[in-house]
Amino acid sequence: MSMIQEEFDADTSQLPVCPVCGAIPFIHRDAPDGFYMGWSVGCPRFCMSDGIHGVNNPVAVKESSYSEYGLDSREECEKWWKNRVKRYETGERP
Repeated sequence: MSMIQEEFDADTSQLPVCPVCGAIPFIHRDAPDGFYMGWSVGCPRFCMSDGIHGVNNPVAVKESSYSEYGLDSREECEKWWKNRVKRYETGERP
């Protein structure tokens, strides 16, 4: 992995897997065409609308989302993901 790619994609192997499908989450620094737009985190299968997450329109149902974008840092992404997994495991589901 190049230095540039490391800046954009964080190692997520230490984060809990998606509680719905078991996928390893992603953390990515969003900078399309060089314009920084924050960081994103989530389940890659949820982002592909695979259907297993039981959400037909992830944009309309924010609280049931398994991804988030526009965060300020890699650390904020990790915190958001861990909190999302915890909410799922404690039964706090929409």
